[in-house]
Amino acid sequence: GGWPEAGRDVSTEDTESTDWNGSTMTLRSETGMFVRVEVDDAVAGDAALAKSLAGVCPVDIFADGEGRVALVEDNVDECILCGLCLEVGPKGGVRVYKLYDNDAQLVKV
Repeated sequence: GGWPEAGRDVSTEDTESTDWNGSTMTLRSETGMFVRVEVDDAVAGDAALAKSLAGVCPVDIFADGEGRVALVEDNVDECILCGLCLEVGPKGGVRVYKLYDNDAQLVKV
């Protein structure tokens, strides 16, 4: 598959950089949008969760990467902080951090 695996170094040469640590992806851009999305390793291999996350995210941050949760690097900066990924995932399985707000974590309401 064409989806980045957890632990793989991925980067771009333009104004954006991507850092992978386990199943964590951070996208920084000069536009001022700073969001980090993390998927706990304990749930990253859950095929049903991969399908659920891919189906629920309105900006396609998640994809089903051959039965694993995959993060679509080009879409992370499109996050609208809707929290739907937090609703379908188990508690703590998916984490969204607002890096522009002192790493404040998005929480279920």
